[in-house]
Order: sequence, then C-alpha cells, then structure tokens
Amino acid sequence: MSDSVVDAAEPVRFASWPELVSGQSDRLGARPAITDDHGDQLSYADLAAETAGAAAAWAAAGVGAGDRVGLLGRNSAELLVNLLGLARLGAVPVLLSWRLSPTELGALGAAVAPVAVAADADLAEGAAAVLPEGLRRSLSTTSGDLPDTTRQMRTGIAGSEIALPSGEGTFVLLHSSGTTGLPKLIPLSYPSHIWGCRRLADLVGMEVGEVHLRFTPMFHLAGLQEVFTALLTGGHTVLRSGFDAEGWLDDVETHGVRFAHLPPSTLRGVLGAWDGRAAKPDLSTLRELWYGTAPISPSLLGRALEVFGCDLRQVYGLTEAQCPVSMLHPADHRLDGERAAEILASAGKPLPEWEVRLVATDGTEVGLGEPGEILLRGPQLFAGYWTRDGLASEAVGRDGWYHTGDVARLDAEGYLYIVDRLKDMVVSGGENVFPAEVEGVLVEHPGVSEVAVIGVPDERWGESVHAVLVPAPGQLLAADELLAWARQRLAGFKCPRSVQVVSALPRNASGKVLKRDLRAPHWADRTRWVN
Repeated sequence: MSDSVVDAAEPVRFASWPELVSGQSDRLGARPAITDDHGDQLSYADLAAETAGAAAAWAAAGVGAGDRVGLLGRNSAELLVNLLGLARLGAVPVLLSWRLSPTELGALGAAVAPVAVAADADLAEGAAAVLPEGLRRSLSTTSGDLPDTTRQMRTGIAGSEIALPSGEGTFVLLHSSGTTGLPKLIPLSYPSHIWGCRRLADLVGMEVGEVHLRFTPMFHLAGLQEVFTALLTGGHTVLRSGFDAEGWLDDVETHGVRFAHLPPSTLRGVLGAWDGRAAKPDLSTLRELWYGTAPISPSLLGRALEVFGCDLRQVYGLTEAQCPVSMLHPADHRLDGERAAEILASAGKPLPEWEVRLVATDGTEVGLGEPGEILLRGPQLFAGYWTRDGLASEAVGRDGWYHTGDVARLDAEGYLYIVDRLKDMVVSGGENVFPAEVEGVLVEHPGVSEVAVIGVPDERWGESVHAVLVPAPGQLLAADELLAWARQRLAGFKCPRSVQVVSALPRNASGKVLKRDLRAPHWADRTRWVN
C-alpha cells in the first residue's frame, strides 16, 4: 500500500520539467516518484539525481543543445530519466513508437535526423533503422545487440553543474498515430504542455502522494501527460510497460491506486478478468478512472460504474492541442433518466479555453445537431508540425483555426458528440455514412465484443458498408442475424452489406483501430475517395 496522502498539491512555479523535478526533490525528497515493472523505484530525490547524471552523460557523448535524440522504448523509469536528462541538456528528445515497423521508423529517422538514439535491447533493429550509423545506446540493463546502456553512460557522473533549461522552445517531439499515413512530427512546447498538465490536475483536484497506474505509452500525449501530471502534483506513478488485465487488478489492490486510464478495449479486458475471479480484489482506493480514444457503449459504462465504484471521466483531445479539449465530467456520469443516456454518448463540453466551430466540407458552419468537422482555436494550440528547417508547417490557418479532421455535432446544451474521423467516412450512393454510428449499433448486440466499420469498393454504389467484428467470448456470430439487428436500428443505406469475423482488431499503441490496415486488402488496386 502507498504512503498516505499528506496535503493538497500546492502550486509549484517552474519553467521546465527538469526544473520541476529538481524542486520536487527539495520538497518531497524520499517520497516515491516512479515504480516500474523492471524493479526500479525512484524517489523524487533519486529522479533528480538520475536526471542530472543523464544530462551529463549525454553531453559527454557529444550531444548538445538543440540536437535531436530518438528514444525508442516501452514505459520504464529509465526511459523517463533519459527524456528528462536530454531535456535538461537542452537537446530535443524524440519519443518514437515501438509499434512501428523498421521501414516506418527509418522514415521518421530521416525526417528528424537525430544525432543519437537510445532503445530497448529488443528494439535494436528499429534503432538501427532510425540511425543506421552513429551513437546508439540501450535503455535496458542487459544491452543485447546495442553497444551499452544509458545507465552505464552516466555511472559516476553527477551532472549538477548543467544549468536547468529556460523553458523556451520545444520540450519534446511526438508524432501522430499514423492511422492514415506517415506520422507527422508534433512539437510540445514547455509552456503549453505544463499548462495542460496543471489544468488537468486542477480539474481533478489531485493531491500529494496519490498513486497513479499508467500503461499508456509515453510516445502518446495521454501517456506523457499522465506521468507528468503526477510529477507535478507529487504523486507516485506505477508505470507499466504494457497492458495486462490481471496485473492491472493486482496493481490497484497492491499499490492503493487512486487514478487510472482505461481505453474501451482495455476496460473490457479488465472487466472480463474481474468476472473470472472468484475472490474479488479490493478496488476501493480508486478515486477516478479516465477513458477515451474510441467510442464506448452505454452498457460498458454502466458495468464500469458498477464494478469500480469510482468517478469516471472521459477526455477528448489531440496531440496538436497539447492538452484536453473537452471533458465528460464525473457529475455527467451520475445523471438519471433518458437525457442521461444521451449525454453519456457525448465527449462532454469543450473546456472554456477553446473555441470550437463545426463546418461542412465547403467551410460553412453547420446547424445545431448537424455533423461537421471540428475546427479548433486556442492559446495552447501548436504552431504547426515540426520541420527540419526549424519553421513550423502551415497547419494552422492565419485566422488561428486548426482543422482537426474529427467530425462531431453539438447539442443545444453544448455537449460535443464525436461522430467519426472525416477520412473514415463512407460515401455510399452519394450518402455520407459515419462508421462510428454503425459501430455503436452493432456493439450493442450481445454476441459482439468489438467492431470496426469501413467502406469497401462497390461497383454500383462506389462504396458499401463493411463490418469487421470480434465475437464476445463463447459466442458464434451469424451474419444474417447481425444484419437483421442493424436493419431494425439504422436507415437502409447505413446498414452493413457484408460482415467479417476476426479474433482481434489491429490497433496502434494508443488503442485506436488501424482502419487503414482493415481497408488495405479491399483497396489494393483501387483509389479511394480520400487517402
């Protein structure tokens, strides 16, 4: 069980994350900061010392301010230490997805031109793709095929003489999920990322000493924000390298977890593990569970409320925003009646710091309740995608609006309903079909565990609706039954014309279904209306 909570997380003034870690070391000292599944546990004092040592070691290896360094590793204390150490040095860490193929990593490496890369030992092939020749180091204690470990690099190096960064410029480079093509590089600035973490901490009311259970990869904004929000508030992060449903339940009980994040696909896994246990674990310490990244059914939400007995919070955001855009707050989950069910299908209300417009494909604003692309404007919005010449790409219009590519509708009370990705929309016989709406109907069938809907070529209609389904445990899915289910609940042009049953849906590390992979076999020799 964790240390007891000592006090509220008082505001801490700092300009950069390395400066925060240094200050938390003075304030919290021996309190635990990070516990990972490699046996590493770092106090705040340990984390500050390791960060300074990592900065000095990278400097001794020839890395300087402004240099890009690729980090290719699963969640670990070692990954976090190197991220903070490079940031302290003034270098720019590039957090790379270990889910990408060597070919994809090679393209990212060519775009970034890093001077060095550090990777988990089993990701040596990916590291070589990112940086074919040059300084490659292992993040693992056992170095495997990589020359040595970053921990060995900093042995005996204090690094306290390296000045803390000013907080100007780029903190880290992330990249988009790449669900529709080559990932884009997204710079996170210190002011915006720190502001976003502070905003989240204030909305939730986090306290010093609270335990956070996190497995979302840090190369994803959500994972990075979760870890740094805990550091900001003096929390203790139990950091896992991946998701394991049984382990998740054990961690909550063992560590007294207060905050956790479960995207819908992992939420189903945890509930299944709970159902399978005769002796139920104690989950009473849970204070708040976050979810998002994909549509969720009302029945799954109801089951989560029943089992966990804690507050639920849905967060909608995007990396380009550098912080949450809208939230469905715990109070929204406790409403009763027919209207409550409607609200649970929303992504909550946009936070007041954001301006939101919904527009049609011709740029005109849509009416209330009508679907349109989300345009976003606000002070935390990124300036544009990173380019090697140091100039941001023109992703944001001169009027400050950013086209998110997400389609949504707003109701009269201001609740935002995410309809789908614009690029996933199916155009069948001139009618627009949003797959998320069809998925929401099919996933309510008792025999369906997960579903993804795509458009496939159709000689008559241009595209037709195709459903890819994962059956619930022990269920046999009959296509005729599922199609009949859809016809009773959807307009005819929205109903699937074909069904495919699979054992699992392809996903990226943030839990998003890779519809590109599902579409690829159907469109191999054809050109779709949008790439």
